[in-house]
Amino acid sequence: MIMAIRYLLPVPVGPDSLALLHILLALQEKYTLHLHVAHLDHMFRGEASKADAVFVQEFCKVRALPCTVRAVDVPDYARKRVMSDEAAAREVRYAFLRDVAAGIDDKGGQVHIATAHHADDQAETVLLHLFRGAGSEGLAAICPSAAGIIRPFLGITRAEIEVYCEKQGLSPRHDATNDVPNYMRNKLRLQLLPQLRREYNPAVTQALCRSAVLVGAEHDFIHKSAQALWSVVIQEKKDRLLILREPFIILHTALQRELLRLAVERVAGSLKNISFLHMEELSALVQQGKTGNGIELPGGIRGYCSYKGIELAQKMLLPKKSDFAIELCVPGKTGIPLLGIEVLTELLTKAEKPANHENCILCDAAKLKGPLIVRCRHDGDKFDCGKGTKKIKDFFIDAKIERNQRNRIPLFCDRQGIFWIGGCRQTALGKVTEQTTRFLRLTIQRISSINGGEE
Repeated sequence: MIMAIRYLLPVPVGPDSLALLHILLALQEKYTLHLHVAHLDHMFRGEASKADAVFVQEFCKVRALPCTVRAVDVPDYARKRVMSDEAAAREVRYAFLRDVAAGIDDKGGQVHIATAHHADDQAETVLLHLFRGAGSEGLAAICPSAAGIIRPFLGITRAEIEVYCEKQGLSPRHDATNDVPNYMRNKLRLQLLPQLRREYNPAVTQALCRSAVLVGAEHDFIHKSAQALWSVVIQEKKDRLLILREPFIILHTALQRELLRLAVERVAGSLKNISFLHMEELSALVQQGKTGNGIELPGGIRGYCSYKGIELAQKMLLPKKSDFAIELCVPGKTGIPLLGIEVLTELLTKAEKPANHENCILCDAAKLKGPLIVRCRHDGDKFDCGKGTKKIKDFFIDAKIERNQRNRIPLFCDRQGIFWIGGCRQTALGKVTEQTTRFLRLTIQRISSINGGEE
């Protein structure tokens, strides 16, 4: 039995994506390929980008190809999240592709997202990461295959793709924004790389791609070696990780750095905003081993010295013997390891009703006064029930919540008080009204504890 292979192809109408689609169409019958085209209008170029979407739709209609076209106001998305246009476009684009891929997957058969990144894209990415001071993982740049995405053109140059389009009679559209050196990637493509080819190495693209392959293989070796040492160097506890000093300090520096990256990512959920300097400070903390010293890391993570090594955990803002309080990342995800949950916060411009009313609420973002905190209950806690105040203790009794479960219910607070008794009741504080224009959606999601078991 021959298994049908499903491919989702993002087609921005340039020569690279058009050539990839053309080649897969030619191979479609021979290899039983099911193709689906996706096109995202980023709304950067007004009528020109609308015309691109029409071009894709017509191209697919003539060839009886299923096609999904969507428009997203990426400039507005970037502005609201204080992101660069490039970063916002990438985030929106991959979210769109995974959404479309999930719909295709429902129809049966494994789905591969096939992008048309080529050798010139790879060379530009290597330089971008080099200028930012990236390590081996960053210098490996674009992976040929990762996270359900394949990139079959990485070994082919832009010039070779353009020759193919010309020979096959393909007429790709031109994105004029690529001709303006306003973004770093455009500057590299239009100014630096041509100069490097003229004055230093005509084959600089191939040289940079070769370096990416070599560095990528070396990083893979270091990464796998660090994973193999995990249980020797790291002790996993319910709400934290312990990096053992003695086995850690005898390791090669490259392995030390990779283990620290793995540990921080495990606790924080990602390495967002974690820099080289953060890792070096954490490494110095392990090496020095002065009990009581600590370091604050982005993502609400704290590292502190214990007798055996370094404890990594979510930062406790109100440390007491049986207490916790963690600041929420808005927007974003925040782990609450002690409760085995994570909290997703999203800023919205319209009232999108929670899918799960018990574990999800909408608030008026303008009425809440940050920082937003998740904490356990305190003696004498009260909340605004709309008709005065009520004690949390009385609420638990009235709601018949078991005594041994009360300390596990998260209380969501701003500087004014409690606005949500997590999973139980939204208070009057921060409630949405007809005048609300900015919405904050909070969702409690169950996660596994840090040691892999369910809380």
